[in-house]
Amino acid sequence: YLSNANKNISISKADSTQAELLFGHGTAGVDEFYNYCPSIMEESDGTRHIYYCTNRDAGDVTDYVGYRKGTLQNDGSYSWSNETLVLSPTSGMWDSRHTCDPSVIKGSFNYLSHNYSYLMAYLGCITSDNSNNEVGLAVSDNPIGPWTKVDSLNPFAHFTGTSGYEGWEWGY
Repeated sequence: YLSNANKNISISKADSTQAELLFGHGTAGVDEFYNYCPSIMEESDGTRHIYYCTNRDAGDVTDYVGYRKGTLQNDGSYSWSNETLVLSPTSGMWDSRHTCDPSVIKGSFNYLSHNYSYLMAYLGCITSDNSNNEVGLAVSDNPIGPWTKVDSLNPFAHFTGTSGYEGWEWGY
């Protein structure tokens, strides 16, 4: 089960089947799309916002942050929106190859004299082998975006290597 601040959410077999349809990897060797590392934020009315890593183009292993909105139905099931890509790599920057592993919270976040309602922490990297991952922040007024990267702080957590380690390093 998933734990929410004030309640537990049980996942039934029907939920897991629906999750596979929405977020599964599809047919191996055919679809060439992937989805992983989901993060769920649930509103008090039961609306769910799911953020996850995905690729934009079939067969291209470049991570984007995907989003789907789940609306609670009377029978307890959810109706899901189509996928929207809400955060993308930035050409020539620290997150130019991968922008992934999202985690979103609701609150009050001031950036450039504007109070935003949502904050996303995400992983970014510049390398194709996923080494030297770093952590960045983005803000938004709405769960679906648009998201503004906090460029004055990003990457928020720099990866500078592990002292004494001489092999390949994942990063954060």
